Amino acid sequence: LIRVLKIDLPEYMGFVAPSAISLVGCIAGTYLTKPTPRDVLVNFVKVTRPFGFWSDIASELPQAEQEAIRRETRRDLVAVVFAVPWQLVLFLLGMVVVLRQWNSFAGLLIGFIGLSAGLYWYWFRHLSATEVLRSSANLGQDGQRESRPEAVPES
Repeated sequence: LIRVLKIDLPEYMGFVAPSAISLVGCIAGTYLTKPTPRDVLVNFVKVTRPFGFWSDIASELPQAEQEAIRRETRRDLVAVVFAVPWQLVLFLLGMVVVLRQWNSFAGLLIGFIGLSAGLYWYWFRHLSATEVLRSSANLGQDGQRESRPEAVPES
């Protein structure tokens, strides 16, 4: 748009201007639309288990589920320490193979194996296949589909 209008701005404004416009749009959308129904928010917290500012809604869940969310959050925060470098090393492994830098490859491979072990220990081994399947299919304990609150109430 800046090029089309032939506006002479510093290069960094090519990032700042769209970001500021997006921020204003997000805030306007937040305050100009109806609030999300509480039961939808509770279902969201139950399924996605976010952390941070969701504690007032999470407090409506059973105590056992709240504790499970806290444990999962702690594990996820530790796993991030392994996951971010793991992703970087994975990228670098492919790059050094293409460049045929075998000494670098060996060191990165050792690091990759160590980071993979950390990810397994702090994150992957705690994943429950039945829990993942149940939440993705929105099934209850008995295997039947749970009724989901609608995001938009009927008019």
